[in-house]
Amino acid sequence: MTGRLLLIWRLTRTDLRHRPAQTLLLLLAIAAGAATLTLGLALHGTLDNPYGRTRAATNGPDVVAKLFPTVRTVPVRRPPPAPAPPVPPGRPIPPRCSRFSRRPAW
Repeated sequence: MTGRLLLIWRLTRTDLRHRPAQTLLLLLAIAAGAATLTLGLALHGTLDNPYGRTRAATNGPDVVAKLFPTVRTVPVRRPPPAPAPPVPPGRPIPPRCSRFSRRPAW
């Protein structure tokens, strides 16, 4: 176990000495991830009902928007509209590129 820890310490020290910018960015990314995880775990119960205090103080708001609603509502189905009548065919389109050659295109 001591040999592994010593190896990790030596590799870390060498990496810090030879690549300081990349090491700083790695530590910054690890710190940002740890802070995000800590904040998410700390605010777990707080953000479940964001307007609870406002609803109690104002005797209920008129509209509350939720990102993920818990109750699924089934939309009212309307019959599809009647199909449009077919369009009569017009005159044929005259060809614009009617010249063919035996030479290759390149």
